[in-house]
Amino acid sequence: KKMTMLGRFQTQKLLKQMLKAGCTVAIIETSSEGIKQYRHIGIDYNMLVLTNLYPEHIEAHGSFENYKKTKGKLFKHLGKKTIIINTDDKHADYFLNFPAKKKIKYNIKDWDNNWQMNLLGEYNKYNVLAAMTVAKELKIEPKIDNLKPLPGRLEFIENNLGINIIVDYSFEPKALEKLYQTIADIKYNKLIHVLGSTGGGRDKARRPILGKMANEKADIVIITNEDPYDENPQEIIDQVASQVEKNKLYKILDRRAAIKKALELADKRDLVLITGKGAEQAMCVENGKMIPWDDRTVVREELVKLS
Repeated sequence: KKMTMLGRFQTQKLLKQMLKAGCTVAIIETSSEGIKQYRHIGIDYNMLVLTNLYPEHIEAHGSFENYKKTKGKLFKHLGKKTIIINTDDKHADYFLNFPAKKKIKYNIKDWDNNWQMNLLGEYNKYNVLAAMTVAKELKIEPKIDNLKPLPGRLEFIENNLGINIIVDYSFEPKALEKLYQTIADIKYNKLIHVLGSTGGGRDKARRPILGKMANEKADIVIITNEDPYDENPQEIIDQVASQVEKNKLYKILDRRAAIKKALELADKRDLVLITGKGAEQAMCVENGKMIPWDDRTVVREELVKLS
């Protein structure tokens, strides 16, 4: 099952294994749905880090305000520990108001342009600043010059066709906005964007928003399947496509066929952008089934056929 945060028993089991292996620090991504479902119970957090907050999982929480309050529950019960907050986020003050022994702030002004980092995008600067702040608090000397991109995050796929191909995990509007800002620094002719949207009743409101964003930025938009769960995948595609001009739109249900079409339409120096799944290893379909899937593998397989 795809979950940002493991269940409480799985987490405790893993933490026990890590402790036995000599681990001294555990970093746990704690999602709002994880908090809502009490998956964090039993974890004695020493430090909480807020990188940013934007609308997500609204259907699950009922409103953005409820979503924010759910995140706040974690800070409320932290006690006399440490919180680290990105003060460039407009919701920073809400989290800074929670009691804590130590409150540490960071923002983009802390970035030193002399630092060498092999990662593109301002959002990566924010991520690195958060990590460096934590490292310093733990008395660990930060080192960023040898950082490598995470699999499926702005990952370039090498090829001999002269096409720029990027696979990225971005699946919601804010992340997609940051991704578009980042690729603006890349020289390319036309942009071909392959995307979809998650099913299972997850944030349906973002579907037309994703389509509208792709319509504004891409020369060709290919809407395809992503993780439909028990929803009708064609209906999801139609909802995303509703905001895309018909003269630049392709609706292709089969994700492999969609990727193949994008590569066929691409010329030298074009950019093929494939978003929504990144390095995920499965696609979630009806009846709880998971089909083995990796966008990067599919791209490479289709490139071989084209070469």
